[in-house]
Parts: sequence; C-alpha cells; structure tokens
Amino acid sequence: MIYPRQIYPKLEEQLETPQAIVITGMRRVGKSTTLKHLFDLVPSKNKAIFDFENPSVRRIFDIKDYDSIWNLLASRGITKDSRAYLFIDEIQNLPMISSIAKYLHDHYQTKFFMTFSSSYYLKNLFPKSMAGSKLVFEM
Repeated sequence: MIYPRQIYPKLEEQLETPQAIVITGMRRVGKSTTLKHLFDLVPSKNKAIFDFENPSVRRIFDIKDYDSIWNLLASRGITKDSRAYLFIDEIQNLPMISSIAKYLHDHYQTKFFMTFSSSYYLKNLFPKSMAGSKLVFEM
C-alpha cells in the first residue's frame, strides 16, 4: 500500500511540465515508491522506468553517443511519435546522466523523473546548462 505524502500533489502537478523532476532525500524515505507512483499516473504508454542500482540497466545509458542511447530505448518500445517519459531511480550511480537527460530532452522530447539519494552532491551532478530545465523536490 502506498501512503499518500504531502509532496504528492506538488509532484503530480509536474507530470506535463517540460522540466526534469529530481526527487532527493535520505535513503529509505520513499523516493523509489514515489517514482513508481508517478510512473503509474502517466497515461502515456511511451514510458519506461529504470533502476540504476542494477549495473546492467546503467549500461543502457553508459554510452558516449547519446543518439545510440535513444536507439536502445527505441528498441525497448520508446518512440519519437509523442513525448517520452523516463523514470530513473538512483541517478547518483551514473554521474553523466545530467548531460544525457539534457540531450534527450532537447533532441527527443523526453521528460525525466529521477531520484537521487544525496542532496549534498546534487548541485555538482547537474551542469549550469540545466539550471532552468529541472525542478528539485526533497523528501
């Protein structure tokens, strides 16, 4: 059972905004559950969820050519026909994800929802070029 949190309405308001949504907080506060909750609310079928604690999942995004990342996502059913929604848990496990997110957002109409376990390091993970492209919520 999911226990509604005070932050849910604020996050749910962001489902259709263009900005990447980053949910941060200490371990075991419900970030992963919140990410799954948001995933379930997106009516589009053009969506996927990834857990970066799994090295084989991280490898999908650990490619220098970002268009190749898109091609791998396309092979998993993500299309260019409509906005793609990518939900990524534990982004601190792949430091270059901010560059990938910016590129896929700019070139492939992709909306990101991401969790991060430490707000202390978050400011160093995202370059200034994403300053207006992300909203950060702390749990």
